Amino acid sequence: MASSEMAMVRFHSKLERALDKVRVILGQTKSPCWPADTHHQYQDKFLLAECLTNVAAASQLNCLVQIGLAEEQRRQLFKWVAEGNVVSLVFRAEERCTFNRKVEREEEDPTKRVQEVSVAGAVQAALTSKVVTKVTEYVWDLKMSYELQAICGVGDNPSHRLSVTKRSGKAELKTSTDAPPRPEARIPAASHHCNVSWLLGQLGPESLTPHFKVKREDPKCHTPRRNQEVEAACRHFAEFRTWVSLVTDYLGAMLRIQPDPSKKLDMNALSSQGIFVPVVPLFQEEEEQGEKPADGGSAAAAAAEQAATSSASDVECGAGSGVLSCLAVAQNQPMPASVCLGSSDINLLLVEEAR
Repeated sequence: MASSEMAMVRFHSKLERALDKVRVILGQTKSPCWPADTHHQYQDKFLLAECLTNVAAASQLNCLVQIGLAEEQRRQLFKWVAEGNVVSLVFRAEERCTFNRKVEREEEDPTKRVQEVSVAGAVQAALTSKVVTKVTEYVWDLKMSYELQAICGVGDNPSHRLSVTKRSGKAELKTSTDAPPRPEARIPAASHHCNVSWLLGQLGPESLTPHFKVKREDPKCHTPRRNQEVEAACRHFAEFRTWVSLVTDYLGAMLRIQPDPSKKLDMNALSSQGIFVPVVPLFQEEEEQGEKPADGGSAAAAAAEQAATSSASDVECGAGSGVLSCLAVAQNQPMPASVCLGSSDINLLLVEEAR
């Protein structure tokens, strides 16, 4: 089997596991399915693109909230973006390695050599000898600190910098020579930037929940995938993923610095394999929609009422559990009936991810 076919098999396997998890989260009253497995209209493809983008944005915001981004800080970042500024996340680390002390000790070889002295065939004495090695060790203090900041523009003013989280630590390293194991100072040891202006620009001014929407009336909007809004979203998610990978690689390298060889950290505990990812392209079975109203106006009114109820549920849920996604629905503008999952269902998936 070709590598591309193997990758496709693994991808479908992950999707099926995700679908099984979604069915458990939503319960027996819901019947989520893949878009290809249920009848839907072309407008549902636009709604699905918007829904997935909102969920991905909400997931990223929830991650930042878990790290330490407070609600007051989120509102300040939103204000900066609304004023036309560029907001970036900056991860910066510093390392310093200084000499601490010189240690000399003796190590005995566990093997002993016994030599017997005999006179006229009789053992008169036994001489025991052993090897003692003098060991010289040089102990160094490795101090490391990092901070994640959100900055407005270039951050030249202290008021344009918000500290999201920071931490410092120290470890002792030993060498057999007087040469330092790491550079005396690395400032910065790591410096990674990520522009999050797009992400913050999708937030609503009051609820601070994502309200991404594709401008269908734009002449440059060709398909649910080929349009400026989705292209901008893809660029952001690609940049954010690269930034996260760089930060993860650096922190992982720091965790692997273990002065005591007898103690080993379980790096598998840091794996993301067990975390549920709520960005799953799902529809709900058509029969769940119930009987369709006789006229289009009634259908639009029913859908708008359902969307409003979901949005209200989002605000209520978001009060104590961080940022939750809600579908973008313009006020006083009817929304056609759809087979997309409701916002309340999506919020359940986001809560499961945070759990």
